[in-house]
Amino acid sequence: MSRKERKDKKVQNMRRRTFTRTLNLLAITAFLCLGLWLLLWAPSLAGSNPSPRAQSLPTATLHIGWVVHIEEHISTTNIPDYTNPVIFAHYDRVLRRLGELFAAHGARLSIQPDWTFSYAAAQYDPELYPYLESLGHDIDPHAHETTYSYPQVKSFIEQAGGHPTP
Repeated sequence: MSRKERKDKKVQNMRRRTFTRTLNLLAITAFLCLGLWLLLWAPSLAGSNPSPRAQSLPTATLHIGWVVHIEEHISTTNIPDYTNPVIFAHYDRVLRRLGELFAAHGARLSIQPDWTFSYAAAQYDPELYPYLESLGHDIDPHAHETTYSYPQVKSFIEQAGGHPTP
């Protein structure tokens, strides 16, 4: 195989991986949008006057669990480096808005950060976890234990002002 053929094949593989990642991101985005729609707006579409048949049906409550995993940054991954104050500030704002959105609709989040995010929260915004907990959300460890153990990740959350469940 010539040098040009190897280069062309490499470019083809890179395009294929990029396309696959794009499709995965679109699928995840579609799933999240559907979940938010079901959670926030679908109940209002039924209206206040359901049909007689609908009134005679048994009712049930749908419980949806919403977990936010915040993965640790490792130099070999595409996960953001939360110890960078600019990057952390962005995700801090996003997490606050998400927490407020869910709380406004009576929903709760289970936020599960790994050590890098909690380490940054302790440095850059020690009020983040207490604020999210005041909205009714849970902050619990999520650890792959590549750098720190599960109890150590729990300790990082506590140092950042959080109160993980026992």
